[in-house]
Amino acid sequence: MATRASLARQKTGAACLAVLTASPSVVAAKPWKRWVGVSVILASAFAVGVSAGPPYRNEPEKFTCRPKKGILSQWVSLLYQVQHNITFACEEATPVPTTLISEEHGLMVCAENMTPEECEANPAPLSAFLPGATKEWVTGDSVLTGLKISVPESQYPANAKSFRVGCRHNTKTGNTCMLTIHVEPRDPAVERQEARCSYTENSTLPKIFVTKDSNTMTLACGPHGAPMPESYTENYCSTPDTCDEKPFTSVIPGYLSKWFFGDPKSPLGAMLRIPPEQIPSSPQIIYLGCTGPTDGEGPKYNCTVPVQLGGEDPSEGSRPGGGSGGGKRGGGQGGGGGLAGSDSRQGSARHSLPFGMALSASALLAMTALAY
Repeated sequence: MATRASLARQKTGAACLAVLTASPSVVAAKPWKRWVGVSVILASAFAVGVSAGPPYRNEPEKFTCRPKKGILSQWVSLLYQVQHNITFACEEATPVPTTLISEEHGLMVCAENMTPEECEANPAPLSAFLPGATKEWVTGDSVLTGLKISVPESQYPANAKSFRVGCRHNTKTGNTCMLTIHVEPRDPAVERQEARCSYTENSTLPKIFVTKDSNTMTLACGPHGAPMPESYTENYCSTPDTCDEKPFTSVIPGYLSKWFFGDPKSPLGAMLRIPPEQIPSSPQIIYLGCTGPTDGEGPKYNCTVPVQLGGEDPSEGSRPGGGSGGGKRGGGQGGGGGLAGSDSRQGSARHSLPFGMALSASALLAMTALAY
């Protein structure tokens, strides 16, 4: 008589392995940053059974695919101000795509939803997924020893980006190990008179004070955001929600559009510099911002920053550095272990459990069996 477990295997044609992992730093982390990652890896029953050990090796900031030992699809996340790089390696395997390193384009990668076969046939430069990416973002001599992929903090996207790389075993088994790398968006924030926007939800940033002693502010929308209002060099929003436009001359009679220079889509953003003698004598509140993402067909979100022209800055140089929903978020990688020295978010399903929930690996396996 067939058992429930054997019926489940027949139904799925796969073995479901649940691995409970927690990085050492989780214990010391602040309550809101504590993570226990549950990694659920789907692999063919045959591939898992032919060789001892998992089809990957997970080390701090390094992920090694071992397709000789089985089939794997896993992910890692790079998070702004937390984890900037991941080293990817293939053990006894060739890269997918085989043109992983291109003399002309640098790193060649694939869309996150591609199969290994599609990835091999349709790779694209890293810059197609991460605008601004250059060859210098990838270092290392060989995928066998590891290629280090680094995203500079100043180049973190304003909305989430993902790409995929992998390895194929050099035998007739054709086992593949694919790794999806998610580059999570930076948090919207105000730092040193600069408003940097991201687009995961509508957000309102802390107020920027433009005074005679601090007469500049910068608006950075990122390559996939657009300034709000569109005519930002001439007009501002008089209301935070609907952006009713009014001319700058209504609050600064001598205003000149050349006071706004730069590109809000560039890493440096667009800066407004008002001559000190033109700063209003009585405080005036205006609103500027960005909307995005402008690529794709998904929802668009507004990122708004109130700007006070004139008056005194009550913070006297200690302005808040975080935006709405602020603070650093935990980062991490999938696989069998967490990142030493950082909070860890792990697993194929990109979910986490509260730190206080005590689960054993055997309990997870039982829960997985019941799910079938």
